[in-house]
Amino acid sequence: MLDQVASTLRSSQPADDDLVAPISKAAADYIEVSAEKIRHVDGDEALAAIAATARQHPLPLALGAAAAGFLAARFISSSTK
Repeated sequence: MLDQVASTLRSSQPADDDLVAPISKAAADYIEVSAEKIRHVDGDEALAAIAATARQHPLPLALGAAAAGFLAARFISSSTK
């Protein structure tokens, strides 16, 4: 699932946008790395790591959740057309 999100993010970036392209590429790279880590982590370990991250860095986690929600909404709206 996360691999699909990263792939969608890579394919939806404008090729000529100098500002957005590096940001979306970095986000896609981060999502792919996160997906790989999730594949190799126990569920309880993952939940503990998420809780610790949320306590230490609440703003980036909130922004990541908002970005994931935005991408999910775009994916859902594009698949219903």
